[in-house]
Amino acid sequence: MNFIEEKTPKGILLKILLDKWKFLAYAKNGEPIYPDLEESSLLHKVHEILFVGNRFSFHKNYDRDYSLLKIRNGSIILPYIDNDDNKTKYIFLKNNSLMDLIPARIFSTNKIYNFIKDFDNSILLDLVIVDESVLNDDIEMIKNRLGCANIIYLDDVNNYSIVKKNWEKERDMINLNMMSNNPVFLSRIHFRGGKISQVKQLLFDFDLSELDTEYILSFIRSQITLFKGDESQIRMTTQLQSLENSFIFYLYLIKRENEKIIQFIKTAMDNDSLILFRTLVLKIKGLLLDKKELQNFINYEELISNQKKILNNEKDTDEN
Repeated sequence: MNFIEEKTPKGILLKILLDKWKFLAYAKNGEPIYPDLEESSLLHKVHEILFVGNRFSFHKNYDRDYSLLKIRNGSIILPYIDNDDNKTKYIFLKNNSLMDLIPARIFSTNKIYNFIKDFDNSILLDLVIVDESVLNDDIEMIKNRLGCANIIYLDDVNNYSIVKKNWEKERDMINLNMMSNNPVFLSRIHFRGGKISQVKQLLFDFDLSELDTEYILSFIRSQITLFKGDESQIRMTTQLQSLENSFIFYLYLIKRENEKIIQFIKTAMDNDSLILFRTLVLKIKGLLLDKKELQNFINYEELISNQKKILNNEKDTDEN
């Protein structure tokens, strides 16, 4: 089989299958990293991205047909050279992967008609990025002939050139995604902006310490107290309580409080919570070396699966 192995700074082994443009990923301890929560397959798809327009150029990797893109704080970092000023700039694409590098095939053209004429149908584009030179007719051609509906304009993405134009609008996003390694600080900024989902994202973007987790929990509880009794904020209070449970569960995991973890799983009342619990279990499990601890985390996975079955059976019974 035609493949190349790459090792990331985090110690993750990537086995890239060049014939299929898919890859396998293994954590430092040898555990596989799955592309989805259902673990239906070990194979990840190599990202395939097309840039269309006169604005873009790239540093070429002449020794290989793919690039390794960094993942930081929940975003794939996609670099390009802006031909307007010959500076390297970046596009940040949201991604919840536990990996720190991801393989991608990058294509570019300033003449979309020629590209489509010679298009390799084996390429399954994940994303097309276009600049202001691309006409609406070209967009329709991309959708119809390349089969890619995920098309974004350069001016709609969070690259540095746009940040400079709209600093007041975008500064939080750039600080949050790229300019701070302090999760406690980030949580306070997110709360200030009312971005509950971004606080939850910290659980996946950082290896939070026990102290960090307790600090963030204190902020969550202060927010719950703030909205308590306000009937107009019931939805917000519900979201915050769910967030609190997520951080409590994570805290139990890193403190290895086995009985509390089991109790939390057995009393979970919705599938969304169980999916999040399982993601956190898999995240920490991938860092474990101790066999006893590893077995405990395998048991947690089984408990979560059983609890999901129980909830789904109860749902089916209620509907009947």
